[in-house]
Amino acid sequence: MQNNIEKITSKYLTDKEKHVTIQDLILNEKVTGKKLVASDALLWLMRALKMIQLFLERIVENSEIGECTEDLVANIKDSYKDSLEPYHGWMAQQLFGVRMMFSIIIK
Repeated sequence: MQNNIEKITSKYLTDKEKHVTIQDLILNEKVTGKKLVASDALLWLMRALKMIQLFLERIVENSEIGECTEDLVANIKDSYKDSLEPYHGWMAQQLFGVRMMFSIIIK
Protein backbone atom coordinates (compact mmCIF):
# COMPACT_ATOMS: atom_id res chain seq x y z
CA MET A 1 0.00 0.00 0.00
CA GLN A 2 2.81 2.38 0.86
CA ASN A 3 4.31 1.99 -2.60
CA ASN A 4 0.99 2.94 -4.21
CA ILE A 5 0.62 5.96 -1.94
CA GLU A 6 4.12 7.06 -2.91
CA LYS A 7 3.30 6.71 -6.62
CA ILE A 8 0.18 8.86 -6.26
CA THR A 9 2.03 11.45 -4.18
CA SER A 10 4.90 11.56 -6.63
CA LYS A 11 2.53 12.17 -9.54
CA TYR A 12 0.72 14.87 -7.56
CA LEU A 13 4.00 16.64 -6.81
CA THR A 14 4.89 16.86 -10.52
CA ASP A 15 2.27 19.61 -10.92
CA LYS A 16 0.38 20.60 -7.76
CA GLU A 17 -1.63 23.27 -9.57
CA LYS A 18 -2.92 20.82 -12.18
CA HIS A 19 -3.52 18.01 -9.70
CA VAL A 20 -5.69 19.75 -7.11
CA THR A 21 -7.91 16.69 -6.65
CA ILE A 22 -7.40 13.00 -7.29
CA GLN A 23 -9.92 13.29 -10.11
CA ASP A 24 -7.77 16.02 -11.71
CA LEU A 25 -4.74 13.80 -11.39
CA ILE A 26 -6.44 10.87 -13.11
CA LEU A 27 -8.02 12.96 -15.87
CA ASN A 28 -4.74 14.74 -16.63
CA GLU A 29 -2.92 11.43 -16.69
CA LYS A 30 -5.50 10.03 -19.12
CA VAL A 31 -5.30 13.08 -21.41
CA THR A 32 -1.52 12.91 -21.72
CA GLY A 33 -1.73 9.36 -23.06
CA LYS A 34 1.30 8.32 -21.01
CA LYS A 35 1.42 5.29 -18.76
CA LEU A 36 -1.33 5.53 -16.13
CA VAL A 37 0.94 5.26 -13.09
CA ALA A 38 -1.18 7.17 -10.57
CA SER A 39 -4.45 5.70 -11.85
CA ASP A 40 -3.07 2.19 -11.55
CA ALA A 41 -1.66 2.92 -8.09
CA LEU A 42 -5.01 4.32 -6.96
CA LEU A 43 -6.83 1.24 -8.23
CA TRP A 44 -4.49 -1.11 -6.31
CA LEU A 45 -4.69 1.08 -3.21
CA MET A 46 -8.50 0.90 -3.31
CA ARG A 47 -8.36 -2.89 -3.65
CA ALA A 48 -6.00 -3.18 -0.68
CA LEU A 49 -8.21 -0.90 1.42
CA LYS A 50 -11.21 -3.03 0.43
CA MET A 51 -9.39 -6.08 1.81
CA ILE A 52 -8.80 -4.30 5.12
CA GLN A 53 -12.45 -3.23 5.24
CA LEU A 54 -13.66 -6.79 4.63
CA PHE A 55 -11.22 -8.13 7.23
CA LEU A 56 -12.51 -5.73 9.89
CA GLU A 57 -16.13 -6.42 8.95
CA ARG A 58 -15.55 -10.16 9.40
CA ILE A 59 -14.05 -9.60 12.85
CA VAL A 60 -17.08 -7.54 13.88
CA GLU A 61 -19.52 -10.07 12.40
CA ASN A 62 -17.80 -12.95 14.22
CA SER A 63 -17.88 -10.98 17.45
CA GLU A 64 -21.59 -10.24 17.07
CA ILE A 65 -22.44 -13.93 16.70
CA GLY A 66 -20.13 -14.92 19.56
CA GLU A 67 -17.40 -16.52 17.46
CA CYS A 68 -14.47 -14.45 18.70
CA THR A 69 -11.08 -15.97 17.98
CA GLU A 70 -7.45 -14.96 18.24
CA ASP A 71 -6.72 -16.79 14.98
CA LEU A 72 -7.35 -14.12 12.39
CA VAL A 73 -5.74 -15.97 9.48
CA ALA A 74 -9.07 -17.34 8.21
CA ASN A 75 -10.52 -13.83 8.15
CA ILE A 76 -7.50 -12.51 6.29
CA LYS A 77 -7.67 -15.33 3.73
CA ASP A 78 -11.39 -14.80 3.13
CA SER A 79 -10.91 -11.05 2.79
CA TYR A 80 -8.05 -11.57 0.34
CA LYS A 81 -10.12 -14.02 -1.69
CA ASP A 82 -12.99 -11.50 -1.99
CA SER A 83 -10.86 -8.45 -2.78
CA LEU A 84 -7.36 -8.90 -4.19
CA GLU A 85 -7.17 -12.50 -5.37
CA PRO A 86 -9.28 -11.97 -8.53
CA TYR A 87 -6.74 -9.38 -9.70
CA HIS A 88 -3.55 -11.16 -8.70
CA GLY A 89 -1.77 -13.55 -10.99
CA TRP A 90 -0.82 -17.05 -9.98
CA MET A 91 2.55 -16.01 -8.51
CA ALA A 92 1.09 -13.28 -6.29
CA GLN A 93 -1.58 -15.68 -5.05
CA GLN A 94 1.08 -18.23 -4.13
CA LEU A 95 3.14 -15.60 -2.31
CA PHE A 96 0.09 -14.57 -0.30
CA GLY A 97 -0.46 -18.21 0.67
CA VAL A 98 3.17 -18.57 1.76
CA ARG A 99 2.88 -15.42 3.89
CA MET A 100 -0.17 -16.83 5.62
CA MET A 101 1.63 -20.11 6.32
CA PHE A 102 4.58 -18.26 7.86
CA SER A 103 2.25 -16.23 10.05
CA ILE A 104 0.80 -19.48 11.40
CA ILE A 105 4.22 -21.09 11.96
CA ILE A 106 5.73 -18.03 13.69
CA LYS A 107 3.04 -17.98 16.40
